[in-house]
Amino acid sequence: MEAAQNEAQASAAKQVANMLQRPTQLDKIDQYRRRELRKKAAVEARLKTAVQQQLDGVRTGLDQLHKALQDIKDMKQSLKEIDDIYKSCSHLSSKLAEVRDVANEHNKFATAMENLKNIFNVPETIKKTQGLIEDGKLLQAHKHLSDLESSRDDLLFELHKQSSHSPTDHNLIKTYFSGVEQISESLGKQVWLAVSRTLSIVRKDPTLLVTALRIIEREETKDKQVETRRAQTDFLPPGRPKKWRNKCYTVLEKCVMTRIEGNIMEDRELEKMWLVRHLELIRKFTREDLLVVKDVGVQCFPAAYQIYERFVKWYHQAISNHVTGLADDRELERNEIVVLLTWLNTYKSDELMGSRELEIDKRWLGELLSPDIRDTLQTKYLVSMKTDIQDWANRTLSTDIKDWYQDSLPHADGEGFYQTQIPVILFQIFEQNLQVAATISQLLQHKVFNLSAELLQVFTQSYRDAIYHYKARHTEERSEPRFYTQYMIGLVNNCDNFETFIQRLESRYTRSPVTAHQASKDQLEQFKKVNESFEMVAAEGLNYLWEEVRMDLKDHFDKILTRNWIGKPEDVDTVCATLEDYTNDFIHLKESYFVRLMKVAHESLAVEYINAMISRRITFRTVDERKEAAEQIVMEATQVDRLLSKLSPVCAQSDSPTEAVIMMADVIKLRDLTMLQLEITGLLTKYPDVKQEHMLNMLNMREDLSRSDARIILEEIQFTDESTLSRLTVFSKLKPQ
Repeated sequence: MEAAQNEAQASAAKQVANMLQRPTQLDKIDQYRRRELRKKAAVEARLKTAVQQQLDGVRTGLDQLHKALQDIKDMKQSLKEIDDIYKSCSHLSSKLAEVRDVANEHNKFATAMENLKNIFNVPETIKKTQGLIEDGKLLQAHKHLSDLESSRDDLLFELHKQSSHSPTDHNLIKTYFSGVEQISESLGKQVWLAVSRTLSIVRKDPTLLVTALRIIEREETKDKQVETRRAQTDFLPPGRPKKWRNKCYTVLEKCVMTRIEGNIMEDRELEKMWLVRHLELIRKFTREDLLVVKDVGVQCFPAAYQIYERFVKWYHQAISNHVTGLADDRELERNEIVVLLTWLNTYKSDELMGSRELEIDKRWLGELLSPDIRDTLQTKYLVSMKTDIQDWANRTLSTDIKDWYQDSLPHADGEGFYQTQIPVILFQIFEQNLQVAATISQLLQHKVFNLSAELLQVFTQSYRDAIYHYKARHTEERSEPRFYTQYMIGLVNNCDNFETFIQRLESRYTRSPVTAHQASKDQLEQFKKVNESFEMVAAEGLNYLWEEVRMDLKDHFDKILTRNWIGKPEDVDTVCATLEDYTNDFIHLKESYFVRLMKVAHESLAVEYINAMISRRITFRTVDERKEAAEQIVMEATQVDRLLSKLSPVCAQSDSPTEAVIMMADVIKLRDLTMLQLEITGLLTKYPDVKQEHMLNMLNMREDLSRSDARIILEEIQFTDESTLSRLTVFSKLKPQ
């Protein structure tokens, strides 16, 4: 209590401090006091009201408990009085035993009299009942049937109660009532006929169905009564229990099965879309039938039947069995497998079982196909798809190859880049298959995506081989095909198109929110390898293009550093003119490939000059001749470098391979032999992959240096071992000497 008071005082002090933070607030003390007094009065009033309500509730509860206690006492006294009265009547049981026996006898005689009427009229009643059945008056017929069965059963029961009864009497009764079982079977046939037509009857006039169900329920009631008497007397009448409700379920389930399996109306040989039509009929019939059962049928059947839930179960099982049978068909084609697997999704969608109108809880619906069968179908689909895509790819490539030999330029895109149609056609095939797989399941789409990567990897090799054979055939006869260079440019550009399509597939099927979690590291690595394969094909194609240029310039390259070459700078003009002429075609390469080709050209031209300098094509006779040759090399290298920088500015932004040519020319031109080691060391510093034999062959061209002296000079220079090279330069491109 004291702690609460202290806490309240501390809280009050804090509030007062907050209200009196400025001197001007002292004038409002009276106002603050009145406000707090009003708050205090309001709180006290609420507390008094709450306490008063609690007291009233307690008072009411005590009054009710007091009344309940008094009622219990009164009930106890009444029960005691009843018990005393019951004990005083115990002797009446023995006194009224004779009356009870007489009453039992009277009941037996009354039953016998009633049965006698029926017994004498059995043949006539059977005939009348049969007529009622034929006239469709099933309820009246069932009433007569029940009477006949009751008469027969009562007589048999009386025989059963006798300690010793004659089998002859038993057989006599059964023979006399033999027509009853025939009437029962006849009536049952009419009932099952009505039940089997449930779906059509409830759409028109459900009276007949309701009549049949009433008869079934009466028989069920009779079965329960028989079972109860059997438990007490061990007596079971002939033909019991009939279990007509279970028979009703069986008939309805069979009708559902027949409805599902009986709508194949088209021959697969004559109609390719037979499965689509068939499954659509199943969907349509199933939806319509379930709606009829839900809206009308439920009102006809007793609630205990749970008829709508049973129809859903029966249709689900019937469709499952039917679809499983279709899946087991070995002749099922790939498009039919797609139709079937896609329809499995349709089954639980809004178009059928997922419809809001049907109000079915899909969670307790099992799968139409078992996982094993589904996996088998998917595997069969993938195998078929793989074969089809390979055939498509091969046919498409064959068609594309024919176009390479046409007497017309290849197709150019909007930017003027040559290309052929094979990337578009091929990736349309892959895209279509992925889209189809997506309609079936994400897992299948994932498998198709992996298969696509595998097939693309195989295709890259076929594409690469086709380009190689195209180049080899042109090498044999350079005049054929007419537009070899232009089509080779298009084939290289195709590699970029392939890579673009692959990236598009990657971004769509491995980086989307839906499929990103499924994209494995191995899968991404596989597509990376496909891209690398197309890069390799593009690189080889660029080399083939340069090879075409080189073949035109081979005679000029072979003249470098020969005596026929010295003093004739017009040869390099031919080289530059030829290169510019080819560039008119090369501009149809995509920019990245054009730049790469210009780098290949730049490097290859440098290699041609370096090869000439290390091939010992000439041994200089005089210093002037050596100087003239070195200056001509520098001039031509500079001219080539200037041309390539003009054709591709990127070449001017990177280290020029022709610098190595100029540095080697300076070594050739050098007069002071004592400076040779320094010049060669400088060359090694910039180009660590220079070999000793390269320098030896170059020095052997000098007229002022013997071979042995050249070796002595080079032995004093530390050349880099190939195994320790940190980088490769243009010297690694040289042909072995």
